[in-house]
Amino acid sequence: MTKFKRCYPDANNFNKVIKILNIEDWNCEYYSIDKNYGYWITDPPFDINLFEIFKNLIASFPIQKDNSALTNFDPNPFDSIHLPEWIYKDICNLLIDFYSKNISDDIYLEQIHEWGNLYFRELTKPISCWRIPHLDYVHGLVTNLWFTNHSLDMSCTKLFHYEGKIYETVYDFQVDETHKFHKQWAELSKNASRADSWFNIPDEELKKWGFNLLASIPTVEKTMTMYKANIPHLAYVSTEVDFRWSHSFAFSFIPKPKTLNDLRYAF
Repeated sequence: MTKFKRCYPDANNFNKVIKILNIEDWNCEYYSIDKNYGYWITDPPFDINLFEIFKNLIASFPIQKDNSALTNFDPNPFDSIHLPEWIYKDICNLLIDFYSKNISDDIYLEQIHEWGNLYFRELTKPISCWRIPHLDYVHGLVTNLWFTNHSLDMSCTKLFHYEGKIYETVYDFQVDETHKFHKQWAELSKNASRADSWFNIPDEELKKWGFNLLASIPTVEKTMTMYKANIPHLAYVSTEVDFRWSHSFAFSFIPKPKTLNDLRYAF
């Protein structure tokens, strides 16, 4: 007989067991970098005493994306778990509420997202050209709920300012044929290769491409880190780390149309 896993809590009782906090009860601390950049470190969006129950619930789902497999070319270097909407929708709606009350209520056609990030030292082998900083969405918030605990020198999320132009979520050197790095990027991406093992691009090398390091966000168990979705960022993981695990919850949107012409281009 096939063996099945049962979720606890299940879809019928999730909201009775894991009660997602409201804005007033959610502890969030903002860390300002300068007038344009910053990030938040928050408590989990539910009672901290339920953390292990939530963690075990996430672990009951299989890894759906083996992103280090030779046949896969997903830019995300980490393996991914995906969750059903009944688990993540209220967390993502909390992010929308937070953004609306603390940043801007200029939100239209919002979409909610989630994905897991699992790093295994012996298995994670990224596509080399995609280890540069990336942007998740043009507008929105991205969070990571941390299930493993690391010191800052072993693991962090690095935030960057890009000196050139960004077209939605694409850098100018990726599309502008006159850019001094376009030819080099085109060659790297056209012949995309998988690294033999995990690696981190030195900050000095990234600076040559126009990425200036702004901050390194800690990755601490039982915390959630949060930043705007349009900040270039990447994961730093020391090669001494055996396992690293977080789950991302996010939302994206477009600004509210102000004219009929804006509305036409929204679709």
